[in-house]
Amino acid sequence: MNTYKFSIASYFIIFVLASCETSTPKDTEQSDSTAVEQVITLTDEQQKSLRIQTTPLTNKTIDSYLDVTGVLDVPPQNAVSVSSVFGGYVLSTEMLQGKYVKKGQVLCEMQDPTYIQIQQEYLEARSKWQYLKTDYERQQSLAKEQANAQKIVQQVKSEYESARVMMEAAKAKLNMLNIATSILDEGKILATIKLISPISGYVTQVNVNIGSYVQPKDVMFRIVDTEHLHAEIIVYEKDLPYINVGQKVLVKLPNEQKERHAHVYLVNKEIAADRTIRVHCHLDEEDPALIPGTYIQAQLVTTNTKAEAVLTSSIVSHEGRQYIFVTDASLHQFHYYEVESILASGDWSSIKFKSNKPDSGAQVVSQGAYDLMSKLKNTEEEE
Repeated sequence: MNTYKFSIASYFIIFVLASCETSTPKDTEQSDSTAVEQVITLTDEQQKSLRIQTTPLTNKTIDSYLDVTGVLDVPPQNAVSVSSVFGGYVLSTEMLQGKYVKKGQVLCEMQDPTYIQIQQEYLEARSKWQYLKTDYERQQSLAKEQANAQKIVQQVKSEYESARVMMEAAKAKLNMLNIATSILDEGKILATIKLISPISGYVTQVNVNIGSYVQPKDVMFRIVDTEHLHAEIIVYEKDLPYINVGQKVLVKLPNEQKERHAHVYLVNKEIAADRTIRVHCHLDEEDPALIPGTYIQAQLVTTNTKAEAVLTSSIVSHEGRQYIFVTDASLHQFHYYEVESILASGDWSSIKFKSNKPDSGAQVVSQGAYDLMSKLKNTEEEE
């Protein structure tokens, strides 16, 4: 009987003690809140060995980027496929891929009986036109003296106009062959023609050799003017709302460390079958040494946000949370604060403090933060 009474009393005491232990949430909350400002103290030897460096907490404009890819390209007017309007045999050429040519420079020399026939057509049409012109002027004079019928004048005029049209048509063909009529007017007929470059640039394709016969549809040479290269980047449909004309673009070429600056010039208004959009960007500094078709990586600057920022190396993670360490001029005492990293740009990251925060301009540990976090973990484990 006495034993039963003792057990009841024991349970009552245990219940009271348990109630005391579970009635301290305020103490727990206080420990959580004060943990944000826990101080880590370093000795002189520890401070020297860690080689801690600091950077002031500052307000900074942070850019966010959209990573894209693309190629260097040239506008259509800066790339020319050269063909011969009339087919013929290649008599000579000195063109090689990579060779620079100027506008009007001879690309190759060609020959074909058709060239002689066109010159003959022009000379015959010119001779007939000259005869009919003289006859037409004579008939006009006779008509004024009423020595002939008006019908004859009209007939001669019709023949004269027809001859002039045939002569002009033959002259247009000669222009396509780059044959000047002044040479023919001197009584010369050329057996060969010269194919000339319509633009200045680099020869990127040579599709002929001496003795080969080319049709009018055949592309003999391709010439590219690299003076005005642009970046053609590919953007997915979902990212289109972030693209605007004039937007800043950072372009990086393979095997180059520095970034080239560009800006969005045109945005295509048609979405491709793979749900992408072509965006045309102009390089801020043109470079003729660049090669069309080069693969590029680019970053579109999508936002400019000014916020409190620290060097990205200042932010350390512990148990799924992010922290920064703040110190004074002595570099011996360090407070740590929980933060949230918002945007990262280069070496900087914008942050948001979870609760309380240090004063503006506070010295934030930018080198040695992970060492401080390791010391903090060790201290917690010892406790």
